[in-house]
Amino acid sequence: MTGGDYTLSSRDDGIHADDGAAISGGSIKISESCEGIEGLTIDITGGQIDITASDDGVNAAGGRDGSSMEKGKDPFVSMEGAYISISGGSLRINASGDGIDSNGDLMISGGETYLS
Repeated sequence: MTGGDYTLSSRDDGIHADDGAAISGGSIKISESCEGIEGLTIDITGGQIDITASDDGVNAAGGRDGSSMEKGKDPFVSMEGAYISISGGSLRINASGDGIDSNGDLMISGGETYLS
């Protein structure tokens, strides 16, 4: 996403990418979601993002939804290639689970990030 104004509401993921999600501009309001933004990799370099989530606000996890909850799988194991990178923009997260949950690397080098 490179621009525009988005207002989203979902009982599942507000934004879901099987591989990578990249946000560099625009205004995104996710008023209801299980997980706000989910993808194997998440790059946030700009924009105004406001997330309300019943689970994780931003989640770096691979594949389809619920993959970490499959029977016999450890939900806390790291995933090869998974990461969240925040280098710009404004990110406001109100989450009942983890505000930011990376099953790999987490890099924050700029922008504003607020978690509740």
